[in-house]
Amino acid sequence: MKKSDTNNAEYNLFPEGSVLVIGGNGGIGEAICTSFADHQVPVIFTFHRNKKSAQNLQQKIKELGGETTYSQLDLSNKNQVEDFFMRLEKSKSKIHSIVNATGSNIRMKWINELTYEEWDNVMRSDADGFFNLI
Repeated sequence: MKKSDTNNAEYNLFPEGSVLVIGGNGGIGEAICTSFADHQVPVIFTFHRNKKSAQNLQQKIKELGGETTYSQLDLSNKNQVEDFFMRLEKSKSKIHSIVNATGSNIRMKWINELTYEEWDNVMRSDADGFFNLI
């Protein structure tokens, strides 16, 4: 039996509502989104820059028979994060889980070879971004 043959309601794997996947269109985020969709869980996901990738993921989830919506979100922008959650609240979307699947595009080199700007970018997007999320 395929995973998609299992019914979420039958097995009561997840409460009523949607999962919110921050950074859903990245490699790990996409796998998380499709896994939830494969279990009939509605998926709301965000992307940072790559709208085409987000559109492709939305199509993939719909082909699995899943429900999905997506929004652009920059976690390092506190005001944008607050606006996103206010819109989500106004939409009356019930969220049962939040998954943070974001990550910086870190160039592979020794830490002592990083410039301050590269380090600052990683810290701003990862640490500050997560703080803005909570």
